[in-house]
Amino acid sequence: MSIGQRIKELRATKKISQKDLAEAIGVSRGNVGDWELDKVKPGADALIALSDFFDVSADWILRGEGEKSARISEQAIGGDFSPADIEFLAKFRRLTRENRIKVEGIIEGLLLGQGSEVRQRDRTVTSSKSVNGNEREEAAAKSEA
Repeated sequence: MSIGQRIKELRATKKISQKDLAEAIGVSRGNVGDWELDKVKPGADALIALSDFFDVSADWILRGEGEKSARISEQAIGGDFSPADIEFLAKFRRLTRENRIKVEGIIEGLLLGQGSEVRQRDRTVTSSKSVNGNEREEAAAKSEA
């Protein structure tokens, strides 16, 4: 089976048109058609986008070898997924590559903000300890507020 045939098979499995695939990974519909007809091979960026979109290894797209699934086990990334986690991931995967990058940036910013909030709270508790030595009462009051 050729690269083009594998791409066409993946697209058919997802039941999406060439146009929909092209929009999802940021290329033209003509690119997808040329790949499927084996006129040209996808470049590195397109191959990565295809791999991410279809959740398959790039090696499988290129050579038909190795693991078809690129899924990472839940244990490898930190444990159990709730139904809400799975729903979020499904929505994320439907985004264009450009929008995925935006969402990742927003998440990183929020995580950085959380870190500074935790550091600020820790500084407040520490300064309370040094003033009156009553850390439990101060910490309890802060957490109740």
